[in-house]
Amino acid sequence: DEVGSKELLFHGRCGNPVQLDQERLRNMKYAAFCFGMPTSAITHYARIDSFSPVPGDSRKQTLHFSQIEELPHRLEWQDPSGSRLRRPRYTGLGMLMEAKCIDGLFIQ
Repeated sequence: DEVGSKELLFHGRCGNPVQLDQERLRNMKYAAFCFGMPTSAITHYARIDSFSPVPGDSRKQTLHFSQIEELPHRLEWQDPSGSRLRRPRYTGLGMLMEAKCIDGLFIQ
């Protein structure tokens, strides 16, 4: 749930375990955080300090952060009926900072 995810993120300084593309993992420097209802927006980002494999699941990693920053503005869906973020997506920090909405933000 959103409350549990935020608690882990902001107080534990780590995210929920996620399955990440191993090729992209080497180049990842930042992570952005999209919360579901009632927030339904990307609101924060953080520099990734380290990754740790999830015991028993070699495909998943836990991301660890030292400082989490609030974005200068919330990124919401332009089209509320648009697809939701059900898996990791990739973009650049510059694109994240300049974006006006979530739609069209991600690298394919």
